[in-house]
Amino acid sequence: MLDINYQGKETMALLREIKKTGQQTVIIILSINISNTAVDQYKLLGATIFLDKFLELDKIPGIISGIAEKLNH
Repeated sequence: MLDINYQGKETMALLREIKKTGQQTVIIILSINISNTAVDQYKLLGATIFLDKFLELDKIPGIISGIAEKLNH
C-alpha cells in the first residue's frame, strides 16, 4: 500500500523495484488527487488498486480480506 504523498518519480521508482522482484504483488495506491495519466503510468508499473484516501479508506479492510482469501485458496 503506497500513499502517493511521495513525489511521483519516487513512487514510480519504488514500483519499478517491486516489479523487478518478479513476485505477484498487489499494490494499492492511496491518493487525494491523481490524474488519469498518472493512474495509467502506475498501472503499467504494476499498481492494481487506486483509492481516494479521504473518500474510500473504508474499502481497505474488504480489499485486504479479499486478497487474503485469494492467497489461501
